[in-house]
Amino acid sequence: MNVLTLDFGNTHAHAALFVQHELVESGVLDDVFTWLKKRQLTYGEVSGVLCSVKNYDNELSEHLKEGLLIDGVKDYWKGQKFAGMPVHYANTLGEDRLIAAWYCFKVLKKPVLHISSGTFFTVDIIDAEGFQGGFILPGLSHQLDSLNLGAQLSVGAVNPSPDTLTLSRAAQTTEEALQGIFISYAQLILKLTQRYNLEEILINGGAAEQTHQLIKPLLTSLKLSTQPHLNHHALYEWYRRNICL
Repeated sequence: MNVLTLDFGNTHAHAALFVQHELVESGVLDDVFTWLKKRQLTYGEVSGVLCSVKNYDNELSEHLKEGLLIDGVKDYWKGQKFAGMPVHYANTLGEDRLIAAWYCFKVLKKPVLHISSGTFFTVDIIDAEGFQGGFILPGLSHQLDSLNLGAQLSVGAVNPSPDTLTLSRAAQTTEEALQGIFISYAQLILKLTQRYNLEEILINGGAAEQTHQLIKPLLTSLKLSTQPHLNHHALYEWYRRNICL
């Protein structure tokens, strides 16, 4: 089975190719024709599956003309429940958050705090009762850019001290004061893991490693893991288990 997974986010149209259950290529939508040519595949031999936050119809049209058939998450998301997962959220829930939560619930089968760190910073709770909801914050890069506008300010590497993150004392240097931007993120994550008794945090997105570095000093008792291609694996598994029967 050959499956092309399409994760259309706020900034980029990401794609990945699975061949015989293995992720063999990942990149942007423009790369797909090269992947197929290299493997001597046509769109008649590939199935597409899509989750979309932003519309990329113009970029996708060329692939559709070549015969790509796509099953979209939006066509199966009606609210309250999704592919066997209870959803405690309005049906405006973004498809990227929905499919990632489903993967945690149905494939990983364990309670986790899922963080997607990219253009936006989303924090979602998935437990034995399904998708419990979450929060949306500006992405880390946008926060850092806003601070760098200051004439006398320059935010360096994300390396906040545990003292700063836990508010055990006030910042005493400009460098520490600038790191205060991360307190809201770190404290929100800490409160949610305590409130829902979560022991694991799963992170994906373009700033996943940066986020891991941010929260690691604060959450030493929790298991932290990053999975860069989480949404692609989630789309593949959802398609394989529910659509391609």
